[in-house]
Amino acid sequence: MDKVNSTDIKRALAKKHEGKSFFMTECKTGPTWDNKHLFKFDGLAIDKSWTSPCITGYEIKISRSDFLQDNKYHCYLPYCNKMYFVVLKGLIDKKEIPSEFGLIYYDPETTCLRTKKKAIYREIEVSADMLMYIIMNRLFSERYPFYSEKADYFKAWVDNKENNRNLGRFVSSKMGQEICSLSERLDALKGQEAAVTQLKEIKEYLRKEHHIYYPDCKDESFAQIIDGVVSNPHSKEIEYIKMDAENILRQIGNMTKEKTNVT
Repeated sequence: MDKVNSTDIKRALAKKHEGKSFFMTECKTGPTWDNKHLFKFDGLAIDKSWTSPCITGYEIKISRSDFLQDNKYHCYLPYCNKMYFVVLKGLIDKKEIPSEFGLIYYDPETTCLRTKKKAIYREIEVSADMLMYIIMNRLFSERYPFYSEKADYFKAWVDNKENNRNLGRFVSSKMGQEICSLSERLDALKGQEAAVTQLKEIKEYLRKEHHIYYPDCKDESFAQIIDGVVSNPHSKEIEYIKMDAENILRQIGNMTKEKTNVT
């Protein structure tokens, strides 16, 4: 299994809130310029409700060392009604987190989230600075959703582009093989179609001019005969065509002898 990163968990959180809440990643608590007390949520969700508003913050931890060395997570509490740690399944225990916080496990095998401990709802005064940051953030297009740094975004973009390139090579190779195969079948079809058409014209000529009726060797339709010849160049259909042609030539030879004898 590939190593799990924070982007995987952010995508799972986005899916969890899809259609229910406004959700964004890398949400700062205010404008970047000249702000010494700025914090950044890994994820932030705002319920779409006037009567029961709720802002939920998420702090993602991929390793235990990251969790143990973090001494600023309490600074998020004034900005959200609920606060969760989101970690790999089994990374930390619910007893290890403060009582106000909730805990969510991310399962890398299923990419699902499971709440191990519900966060306590707290009344807060909503930060005008954070709301202004969210509004301004939505207005600008240079943001990179789910990625904390531009470098992470471009690394994922390059990896995905390489995967698409490999897929393109595979598809084009398979497509080339199919085109060659179909081209060969088409050439064979044209050759056999011309032979069968010529044979039918000879039969029709003998019927009209000399009243010779030669029954078809099979009851199959013309399209079925052609398909059988193309799919199997050594099929009995070719033998049937040869037999028809030989019999017609034999009858023409007999007619020629009869005319010679009469003369």
